[in-house]
Amino acid sequence: MLHHKHTFKSMLRFKIQMFSNRYVFHHLSCMQTIMETTLSSDLIQKIFTFLSLIEVPKICVISNRFNMVGNREALWRDKVQNCFGVDEKQAKTWKQTAIKMVKCNMINLNKKWVNGQTYREILDEALNEKLDKVEPNIQTKMLSMCTKYVARDNENDANDLMCVISPAHTVQEILKCSSYMLGIELTHAEAYAMTCINSREMQIVHNTYIQILVNSQGLSTEISGSMSENPIHYVMKYSPLSSDSLSKLPVPQMIGFDIKD
Repeated sequence: MLHHKHTFKSMLRFKIQMFSNRYVFHHLSCMQTIMETTLSSDLIQKIFTFLSLIEVPKICVISNRFNMVGNREALWRDKVQNCFGVDEKQAKTWKQTAIKMVKCNMINLNKKWVNGQTYREILDEALNEKLDKVEPNIQTKMLSMCTKYVARDNENDANDLMCVISPAHTVQEILKCSSYMLGIELTHAEAYAMTCINSREMQIVHNTYIQILVNSQGLSTEISGSMSENPIHYVMKYSPLSSDSLSKLPVPQMIGFDIKD
């Protein structure tokens, strides 16, 4: 019996490593009976971490045991941290937090930008710095990377590109736009680098930083705040916006901030 358990666990780990989430979901559904009689709840929870946020509720309806494990707060805490890079609950429970983030198309702050920092690290670094000028720290980072990897160390060209190119532009659109509008001939690799530097996630982080900065300096007539405000609150409000919508937002731009559970 012990040998059977060891063999089954090894086989299951192999399947999880080899197949995508879709196949993991399929195998969990097929092997529900043997899993329930062989594996501990903690191991089942570990396996559930390989499922997407949408698939976890689906697998819960298969059995009472799966439903019990699937409603563990620890599971949803891990899912929120891994999928969104958020360490604090944004609702009464971690499961409710996950549901809110799925609904608002929340970006993953664990994802790394071109300089190797995660978007959460970039945002936290900007908010923790002493603000002795209005010029955004994040915009300075973007200009520096654009100068180095796109504009061939020409800061004036980099500044022009940052003003004209939006996160909504594709590589081909960047090539045409930079050539026809600015007279700057970019290579395909440089245009691709521009999409990575001026990413949708970076735009959301930048807008979040600006919004908190505006609130802290009392420039907003609608909202008062401080640099100690919860930045995730704002990231969640900007995340539903498309790249095109983000690029058209004026600065500072006031959007609705009523987040309901």
